[in-house]
Amino acid sequence: MAKHAQALGRVAMAAALVFASFPARAWAWGKDGHRIVGQIAESHLTPAARAAVDKLLGDGKHLSDDDVANWADHIRGEFPETGPWHYVDIPVEGDGKYDPARDCKYSDCVIDRIERFREVLANKEAKFAERQRALKFLVHFVGDLHQPLHCAERRDNAGKPDQGGNLCFVRFLDEPKQTNLHKVWDFQILERSMAGGDPLDFARKLDRSTTAEKQAEWSRGRAKDWAAESFRLAVNSVYAGVAADGPRTTLDRDYVERGQRVIDDQLARAGIRLAQILNETLE
Repeated sequence: MAKHAQALGRVAMAAALVFASFPARAWAWGKDGHRIVGQIAESHLTPAARAAVDKLLGDGKHLSDDDVANWADHIRGEFPETGPWHYVDIPVEGDGKYDPARDCKYSDCVIDRIERFREVLANKEAKFAERQRALKFLVHFVGDLHQPLHCAERRDNAGKPDQGGNLCFVRFLDEPKQTNLHKVWDFQILERSMAGGDPLDFARKLDRSTTAEKQAEWSRGRAKDWAAESFRLAVNSVYAGVAADGPRTTLDRDYVERGQRVIDDQLARAGIRLAQILNETLE
């Protein structure tokens, strides 16, 4: 009995060490952002896809429900091996191209996981629970992929990675306490945009402002292409003007307002693209 307990203890310790070795990441877009993506996607489902989603989730459940849109975050404590599936660390230094051997070892990145779960969802012979799980992962990971700092990582002058902005400390407008760049782009800018409003109403507002031409343009490509797009936004918008070293950069009103436009656009893109995946996969 004692040997069995010791063995379990060693397993638990090993799991904890593995989890600790993964780079830390905040929850992309916060809870509201993922619900916004789910709401936009749901409004663009075909009848066939809508029926399939209802069957997998259960009548009355929606892609925008917290226990669907944010399920992949809720289970991270129980299944720490899923942590790296939420992002891909494409280095800002260098040519900016995605290298699977470098950036997605063992298929543990958001690009590969979107494609894998897409295949599971499309497989009518797969177990019901596996397809349901794949659907929930897809809803969340497509949202994650569109947060620019989930697709990029910058190093400081000493060569230390900032873990997608988590270790890049800044000041947000006139707030007295410092924050980090990842947190700013996860939810601080979005909270300011929403101004206390309902996330589903905010989603409907974004959806109404999305033209048919944009929808058609955004529906092209696959996860790798969308990650490259997010990476470019990280380089050109997120990190622009933000010091990697030295005194904390204060993010001024101009920076935040530009960020609001980028985030609104990315949330809408994510919703349209999630609907595209589900329509193609569940038809």
